[in-house]
Amino acid sequence: MTPSNPGFNSPQPVNKSGVVEIPVRGFGNEWMYPGHGNAKMASIPLWIELIAFPYRNFYTVRSARESDSTYDNFNYYSRFYLPMTGTMKTEDVAQYSPGNTPSRSIITKILESLDNPARFWAEGTPVGSESFKLFGEEFTGKAQIRGIINSDSKENLFGGMTFRTYGFNWEFLPWDEEEANYIMNLAYDLSTLAYPGYVGMVSKMKHPPVWGIRCYDDIPGESKMFRRTDWDFIPKLCVLQGVRTNRTKSGRVYTVGSLQSPSSISISATFVEIEPLIRFIDGKLYSRSEIKDVDPSWIPDDVKQNLFI
Repeated sequence: MTPSNPGFNSPQPVNKSGVVEIPVRGFGNEWMYPGHGNAKMASIPLWIELIAFPYRNFYTVRSARESDSTYDNFNYYSRFYLPMTGTMKTEDVAQYSPGNTPSRSIITKILESLDNPARFWAEGTPVGSESFKLFGEEFTGKAQIRGIINSDSKENLFGGMTFRTYGFNWEFLPWDEEEANYIMNLAYDLSTLAYPGYVGMVSKMKHPPVWGIRCYDDIPGESKMFRRTDWDFIPKLCVLQGVRTNRTKSGRVYTVGSLQSPSSISISATFVEIEPLIRFIDGKLYSRSEIKDVDPSWIPDDVKQNLFI
């Protein structure tokens, strides 16, 4: 198969009758812009690393990929290194809805099962004429006539946390045709990883990859490279929710080189975490898989007792 554009190596539709060899996408692809030797690298204080892993629902695998320890599995689709974008914000939003609390004491449940007079006596010894009057009205039903009703027992019930999202937007002005084509191939690879994969069966497909997101303060691969959790806020495994590539970011069709390659390119990517998070005993957030991977036997008994308070 011959690409339609020599400078942009996008795959072409397969002709079943004429094509014998089908290229297979490999693992361990590396993308970096600007790359080594580029003068622009010196002006980049922070780097974003995006790694696309094959989907696995084993909690041990997910927990290992979310930790900072080296995971002995280099079976990733692609690794992207790009400059930190202009906006880095995180929103933690809880979902609540009104309802009757499901966690009431046994005494409360007993009181609610009693009829009005018995509940009146159980709630407290009547003292004074007003208390006796209220008891009498409860017994005869006149309290309802006067508008005296049971206390409002509903509250805002916790319904879970929304999944955290991470949005990135990069704007590129390539200097020459080689840079332009590199960026376009990078964008194409990134966008394809939002889709499910082929498994050789018409009725089945492979789940889209999961992603690791980290921020570093130096050129990827350098010995002094240090992760900056104060900037990335420790994202957990994500799925790629959407990618948008704009080849006319400047508002018009600007080109570079003899092949008229795009010279004003923007790439936007939105990621959303794949699992709920839980606040652990150390006060930090962990994914459901990381919590499942915890061995509770090492937690001291006095600490376990306090967990129910």
